[in-house]
Amino acid sequence: MSVRAWIYIWTVLLVGGGLSGVALLSIGEAGTSWTIFGVLLFLAASTQLLEAEGQNHEAYYPHFVFFFAGVVILPASLLVLLIIIPHLVEWAKKRLTNHSTLKQWYIQPFNIANFTIAAILSHWLYVGLQNNSALYNSPIRVFFVLLIALAFVMCENLLVSGVLYLARNITPRQSKILTIERLSPELILTNMGYVVVILWAIDPWLLIPALSPIIILYEALKVPKLKQEAQTDVKTGLLNVRHFDRLFDEELARAKRFNRPLTYIMADLDLMRNINNKHGHLAGDMVLAGIGKIIRDSLRQFDIAGRFGGEEFVIALPEVTRSEAALLAERLRATIAETAFPLPNSTETIHATMSIGFACFPYDAREAVDLSHAADIAVYHAKHIGRNQVAYIGDVPAETKIEYNLKGQKDQPLVTNLGDSAAFQEVVLAEPPAQMKPYLQEAEISASNSEESMEQQLRLALARNELEVYYQPQVNLTTQTIIGMEALVRWNHPGRGMVGPVEFIPIAEQSGLIFALEAWVLQQACQQTRLWNNNRPVAQALTISVNLSALEFERPAFIKTLTEVLDQTRLNPNLLFLEVTESLLLKETDSSRNLLGQIKKLGVRMAIDDFGTGYANFSYLKDLAVDIIKIPRTFIEQLNDNPRKSAIVQAIINLGHSLDIAIIAEGAENSGEVAHLDKLGCELVQGYYYARPMPSREVEAMLTSTPKARPGGKSPINPNPEIIRGDAPNWQSSGLVFNLFRAKISHDLVG
Repeated sequence: MSVRAWIYIWTVLLVGGGLSGVALLSIGEAGTSWTIFGVLLFLAASTQLLEAEGQNHEAYYPHFVFFFAGVVILPASLLVLLIIIPHLVEWAKKRLTNHSTLKQWYIQPFNIANFTIAAILSHWLYVGLQNNSALYNSPIRVFFVLLIALAFVMCENLLVSGVLYLARNITPRQSKILTIERLSPELILTNMGYVVVILWAIDPWLLIPALSPIIILYEALKVPKLKQEAQTDVKTGLLNVRHFDRLFDEELARAKRFNRPLTYIMADLDLMRNINNKHGHLAGDMVLAGIGKIIRDSLRQFDIAGRFGGEEFVIALPEVTRSEAALLAERLRATIAETAFPLPNSTETIHATMSIGFACFPYDAREAVDLSHAADIAVYHAKHIGRNQVAYIGDVPAETKIEYNLKGQKDQPLVTNLGDSAAFQEVVLAEPPAQMKPYLQEAEISASNSEESMEQQLRLALARNELEVYYQPQVNLTTQTIIGMEALVRWNHPGRGMVGPVEFIPIAEQSGLIFALEAWVLQQACQQTRLWNNNRPVAQALTISVNLSALEFERPAFIKTLTEVLDQTRLNPNLLFLEVTESLLLKETDSSRNLLGQIKKLGVRMAIDDFGTGYANFSYLKDLAVDIIKIPRTFIEQLNDNPRKSAIVQAIINLGHSLDIAIIAEGAENSGEVAHLDKLGCELVQGYYYARPMPSREVEAMLTSTPKARPGGKSPINPNPEIIRGDAPNWQSSGLVFNLFRAKISHDLVG
């Protein structure tokens, strides 16, 4: 966590402890309040063990009722004890169950201090109301009690929202902690506390029947949760068919409206019947539950996953291209294959595999039923070639599609997005049946024309401005600030939607278009960075990283292109990083050494991409004039569970630190990976956990809407700012407070 988060937590703890100490000094003056204190304490401690969860995973406790009753009827000394003791009961329960929140020692003390502050402040407000006899003895008193109850709820939630923001960069808007949906149930429960006080004043025995409506009210809070459970599959926790279809239709409509890609993944567990027959259905259920957890943990917050019954699963990935979907599907397949699922009432484990197929909007189909059908064919193909495979509909041979449709699928449209001709000539016979020849001919024509067609379309794309530069933020883990962007090219194809670089960069390299393409990307990225920095303080200027291909790096004319771009855009050269792969730098040709020297003379800085994959000796790094090492996703994935990967990453980080080279970890996708990187001493992170690549207009909106942060700290990119020429900043010392888009709400702090 950041320093300011710890300062905030300790401030709350000290204020809460101070108020408790002052209140407890007058404990001898409690007098006749001990009876009602005992009753409220018993009720509060009992209900502290109960928890209702709303549809957004909010936690509600009925102890609000009795805490606020104590605010109104108890002296401050006993009110503090009424807050502390039930929380200690809850802490004891968590100790017995080895609850995960015990790893964060400050959570329970913070909760106690949080409620103490809210209760004492509300108590003082009520005492002030009592001292005003005119208001206290009039009917308007009820209105003021409602305001005090609101103050109690707001104070408690504001303190929690503060720690969520400072410790995890979760804004109140993201956590929804200050929404009406969140506050209303707590406010209702709090006001019930005043009803308890009135009933006690009339006759203490009335508290017994009063507990009934309190229980009914508390159970009513579970209705949203019950609604959510009705939308999910019991065994896996994923969405059921009906709810998945509804959400997918909404995502598909959004993809059509904004012309964004959408991937439909269908997955089927292999030989599930064998597991049930050999180990029993309970073992099968445990495998299904484990698969559901793996899927949930593998996806982003806005992805959709469901179970279609049996062993069939389905996933929708908004704004994910074919190449990105292939990587995710392969990672999911590998994770499931490597997982050992426990057997019930046994120390033994079993393994399961999954066949996965996928199709993408708008490349393969534009309607939900067609996407589903295409993905289903891809799964059929994955099983057909040996199970435990990933298949894309575009790679499925024509005869497999025909075979699928002949096996009872005739009511579905035939998908005709044909695969590679060479591969097709291998799954079929040398002399195909006569009815297969038209499809063979179509595949031949498609294969022979596809590359030439793509090259021609790419030439037109450069002329028609169909290409667009996307930007992915690079974030300082210590200060949670954006310090730069990586420029990534995308092709907004008029017929196929957004096309990723994996699909057209190889063709650009083969055709020679790569030089014009990279020059255009360099120009756009430098110009955009200059515009972003025009109205920003020097100390908050953003850097820009641009990838350089092997062909470009070995071309002497590139230095002329680079010089012209810097002159035209007037970007400070020290703000520009050129990224090359480790294997490229290791070639050590005369032309590459010469070009690298000229690049450094311009003031432009170098970054090694995919470090550790080129099999270089670490000691060789000291001879390379680089400023940044980028650790690839290969080493970051499942970092928490793989000591070998952790050791490799630690070695790279230590090496970089010893040579005054900054480290950026790429591809961080979840909080566990980010936390582990922070623990290992990694300064900078880039990945979906923070933000996906986005167009410049979205970056602009993000930067202009985010508040400024105060300077403080040392830059891992530039620890010696005085050596930077021109208006270059002290990169890491400050920046923009960056809201973590994918951070999840933890209701442990709220509870």
